[in-house]
Order: sequence, then structure tokens, then C-alpha cells
Amino acid sequence: MGGWYLQPDCNMPSGEAFVRQISDGRKYFNEKFGVTPTVAMNVDSFGHSRGLVQIMKKFGYDGYMIVIPHDYLLDLPSNEFRWVGYDGSEITTVRIAEGYNSFKGRATEKIQRFIDNCPEGDSCICMWGIGNHGGGPSKADLDNNDVFTDKCAAENIDIIQSTPERYFAEKHSDNSKLPEFCESLTPSMVGCYTSQVRLKQKYRQTENTYFMTEMMSSHAAIACTMEYPAEDML
Repeated sequence: MGGWYLQPDCNMPSGEAFVRQISDGRKYFNEKFGVTPTVAMNVDSFGHSRGLVQIMKKFGYDGYMIVIPHDYLLDLPSNEFRWVGYDGSEITTVRIAEGYNSFKGRATEKIQRFIDNCPEGDSCICMWGIGNHGGGPSKADLDNNDVFTDKCAAENIDIIQSTPERYFAEKHSDNSKLPEFCESLTPSMVGCYTSQVRLKQKYRQTENTYFMTEMMSSHAAIACTMEYPAEDML
């Protein structure tokens, strides 16, 4: 899902780094799966820079799915909203309640809570799967969900195993009624980043060194003193 190279820190990298993150990821999705995702997804990134809105829109994304910051850290007008970037562009954003995972054999409990909290006649999105940072569905949960889905169908409640793209297309083809949010999606997990301060500093140093090398090589190529080292800069 999402189409990015990986799930990154969504605050510190430069705009150029995000552009390459998306372009490389989308190239892979096209080559391996023959698809171009239109809903970006960073469910465990600790906050999200407002500058991402413009970048995602220019890549053709029309939706963004997050989990963090949780509601106790950031009070949003709604968990489904129009996130407005610095340039006025906007992207429909959904903050998933209760995170993206569930305990083995207990996914139906989570789905039932979402049903209970979903307004009648509306559709809501629920993510489930074993483990934190990976794991996926278990056979027990898949079997339980089949039985639960049939039970809900008898009560005129539809449970659909689907994709982010379908959810956004069916529910948010017109997002004009959604509230807007015009700030960065922060703070989140305050203090976590300082525990990795040396790694963060090295990343920033590496990024700046790369960009400086790019600029020097470009100037040298324009001045015809050397060929631009395109292969080395990939």
C-alpha cells in the first residue's frame, strides 16, 4: 500500500528526499505490481510535516492515511479531514482510530467496536492484523472474520475487505464537506527523536553532503570541465 520506498520520518528529511522516496517507490510498484497507488500511507511515522501536502498532490495522490499523532496528542476537527498545505493545496486525510494492529484471534472484537462507533448509514475504516510493525492476518482471524461478516450481513451491516483507494473513492469523491486542518500533524512521541540524535545528525550531514556534491557536479558540467556523474548520483 501507499507506493513509497519505505515508511519514513515525515518531519526531518528535505523536500527533495521525499520526492525521491515517492518516485522510487512508485517505480517499484509499477514494475512489480502494475499499479500506481493514489492513497499514501504512513501509519507509524511520528508526526507529519505540512510540506508533504504539496508534494503528494503534485504526485497525483488524492488521499493520505495516518495513525499518529493519536487524538490525545493532537486534537483534530475530525479523524477525516482536508489537510491544507502551505501553498493552499489540500489532500483528504484519514487518521485511523485504535492503530493498525490487533491481537491474534481478536480482530472481530476490534471490528465490532468500530461498528458500534460508526454513525448509522455511514462507512468507517478499520485496520487489523497481528503484531506491531508487521505480522499481517492470521488464519484464525480470517476464519473468524468470515463468520462475523455473515452474522453482520444478516443485520444489514456490510463488512468489506478492501483497499484504501476504494474507501477514498467511495466515501470521499467529494470532500468539500470535510473540515480543514492547516497545520503540521505534530507533536507526537515527544522525546523519541532525541534518543537517536546521533543518527539524525548523521542523516542530515549525509543529505547536505549529497546535495552539495550534486550542485558542484552540476556547475562543473555546465562549465564543460567534466561530465555530470549521473550514474554515481542515483
